[in-house]
Amino acid sequence: MDILKLSPLPAQIEECINSTDISKDVELLRLVSTLLKYTVPEAYISLPASTQTAIACVFRSAIGLGNLTARIAMFSRLKTDLHRDISRALDAHMRLLDKVLAPGLVAALINSASTVTRREVEKLLFKGKTYAVVQEAVANFSNFHVPLVLRNMDGYTAYLTREILSIDDLAPLIMLLLSLGDSAPFFDTMFSLQNGPDFHQNLNKLKRFERKHVLIKFLDYSSSRFLDSRASAETVAAISVLNRLILDNSIWDELLLEKAISRYSYTLNTMVSLLISNISDLLTKFLAAWGAPAVLTNEPIVKQGYRTHLLLCLCAQMPPVELQGLMKLSEFLSAITGRLSSLSNQVKFLGVFFADNLCKLAHVPPIFDMNDLSDMRLLDIPTEFIKKTDFSLSIEACWEILELSQIIQAETGDIPTLEKLNLHDAGEDGAKIDEYMSDEEDDPTLATRDHVPKPIYMRDLLSYLSVEPKDKNAYEKRRLALQVAPTLLRQKLAFGSEVSFYALDLLAQLVGLTNHYEEKDFETLRLNAMIAVVVSYPEVTTELCKLLLTGDYSLQQRLSLLSSMSFAARALRGYKDEVVERSFDTTQFPTEILPKRLHDQYTAADYGYSRIENTIQDDLMRESSEEARDEILGGKVLRVSARLKKQPAALEVSKDQITTFPDVVGRLFFFPLVAVWYESGGINIGHYTPVLIAHYVRTLSLILHCAYPAATDLKEMAGEYLTLVTPLLQTVNTEQLQVIESIVTGVLLICETVDHTYLVTTFDGNLHIIQSVIAQWWDSLIDDRVKSLCAGLLLRLNQLRENLKRTIIDQLNGALYA
Repeated sequence: MDILKLSPLPAQIEECINSTDISKDVELLRLVSTLLKYTVPEAYISLPASTQTAIACVFRSAIGLGNLTARIAMFSRLKTDLHRDISRALDAHMRLLDKVLAPGLVAALINSASTVTRREVEKLLFKGKTYAVVQEAVANFSNFHVPLVLRNMDGYTAYLTREILSIDDLAPLIMLLLSLGDSAPFFDTMFSLQNGPDFHQNLNKLKRFERKHVLIKFLDYSSSRFLDSRASAETVAAISVLNRLILDNSIWDELLLEKAISRYSYTLNTMVSLLISNISDLLTKFLAAWGAPAVLTNEPIVKQGYRTHLLLCLCAQMPPVELQGLMKLSEFLSAITGRLSSLSNQVKFLGVFFADNLCKLAHVPPIFDMNDLSDMRLLDIPTEFIKKTDFSLSIEACWEILELSQIIQAETGDIPTLEKLNLHDAGEDGAKIDEYMSDEEDDPTLATRDHVPKPIYMRDLLSYLSVEPKDKNAYEKRRLALQVAPTLLRQKLAFGSEVSFYALDLLAQLVGLTNHYEEKDFETLRLNAMIAVVVSYPEVTTELCKLLLTGDYSLQQRLSLLSSMSFAARALRGYKDEVVERSFDTTQFPTEILPKRLHDQYTAADYGYSRIENTIQDDLMRESSEEARDEILGGKVLRVSARLKKQPAALEVSKDQITTFPDVVGRLFFFPLVAVWYESGGINIGHYTPVLIAHYVRTLSLILHCAYPAATDLKEMAGEYLTLVTPLLQTVNTEQLQVIESIVTGVLLICETVDHTYLVTTFDGNLHIIQSVIAQWWDSLIDDRVKSLCAGLLLRLNQLRENLKRTIIDQLNGALYA
């Protein structure tokens, strides 16, 4: 050890290592400590590869890895101005760690290891201590080497998964790996033709609750990897066959079915129905839960739609004779009666929808007439069901189908760029300068460019938007396309199916555009075009929500998706918003309304949202907020003559609105957007999460506003809004004023537009929670306008409860004696 302290030659270092008996923990610890104190920081990087490998072999032990991790943690937590020296030391230790993590490490550490050593290895590797230490160093310092397998959690999980394949007993490590983070890297390795049999064998060693956990993780994995909305029936059948082969599907129960429903996926529901063997045992209990009063009144209607679909998928696996017997059970009659007795049209519709499709599966005449309930339709629930008997696939064929499906998804993930069209140019002499072209073309000092004609077909418009930057007229084409898109789309609306054919491609191309040329009015032009796409083809909102949910977009792009949805709904309703009306002429939006800095762009650019929301708030509040503030503060309320008050101008409504808007506003705009919240498990994008949540809730509020009073499912929309924002409001702090303002505006709107008796009898619990939360931190609000809005809502809720006190008491008595 004394030699290692004296800057020895590489050969001497190797000799010292070889002469040490590392099988003894005491000797190994002395060698590790000496190397970390002298050799590694002073000379490791400059040593030859053979010597570096010899040193790495010393640290491929629990003692070596633990001390190396502790040394890196010590460096990363140092408080010093000498960042360069720390980075140099970290670089040496990280390069050593990279060699230590070479393949075969886990097997060398765990196979034939003692219980204490195994626990130490699990703490360092499988519980993430080493990964956390490296990430802490990366966060605090820079300019040093980071091992490839430790650069992100997905890579780290994939590394450990490959490592455990050579372990004799890997069952105890499966649960640790699944708890690290995303389970996709784990299943990418384990759910394969080569490793599937060993994985199945080790799963059988786990406890029942652990096998359930693995199955739940696999549901998430299969949903993200294979079972998107474009998944074919063959893909669903193939993954179900392989699932039954590898995983344990004898453990399905009601709780696992609830987990499947909460994934909000029709294709996943279909796969689940193909996995369960004891359907008859579960179906009766699941049917009773489907008709339970708590589900009918408290569960979001979107989730009830997925529950209904899963129930039908399970029924599709049973013979018609058994389904006929099911229809005679008391559980079926009770569930249908409960839904038909509901005050919600959508709850009734789901009951009739289930009964009608169950009759088809049972080969009996329908009980109800679905044609009379078209106005109640909420979700486009699939009615084509896959049965186990429809497919007979071999194991090899199933793996080939899954591999092919991944290749197809990779190829169709991006929208292909169309070939550039050879548009005819009339010539420079006879060509008239287009009114939409930039004024820069009139500048004789600039280089002469080819005249770019306006697009007259949707394919031309898409070609201009997807033009390559290297095209000499790329700027002119893209800007011209953005300027003429609102007018062109509306002109094409009533002629053929050209708009509907290109709508999705146009929307995806528009939302993916970036301000490559740093145009001041780029965001406004892009938003106008996106609004025009949705107005021209409202059915595109379903795909818009999928882009919002799954697309890899920035905060600004997600805000524009939400804005296009709400402004399009208002335009279809007939409201004349300035942001939309200006897009029809050559006058552009004032560029000064767009922020100059990126942060301001995220937090201030609302495309007229504030004006619209403030108008709605003023219309709802009037005197209420001031009266509420006086009442809460104990002041005296004075009566002010109405002639002294300036009445706010009403929002202008055009007669040019689609006649079917009351029927489609919920189905195409509101409910798909609500489904995004549940399918994504909420919104979490980091620092700017409150900004996106506020914009999301505000979008729902604006759609609610334009749905009043003619929407056929206004009550259901109000109920879904309250169900969504009630738990959200409980997690908001008083600094998130944008979120608070958006929620309070929506609740005020509901109190104003929805029947009060219906609100109290159905959502008294939600209103009570909202009232309690706001009253709790009302004094802590620092913004006068938001504080005034909250005061107005408190007064409105107090008046509501006071006026319907007897109804509330009757409800409480009914719940008490039920």
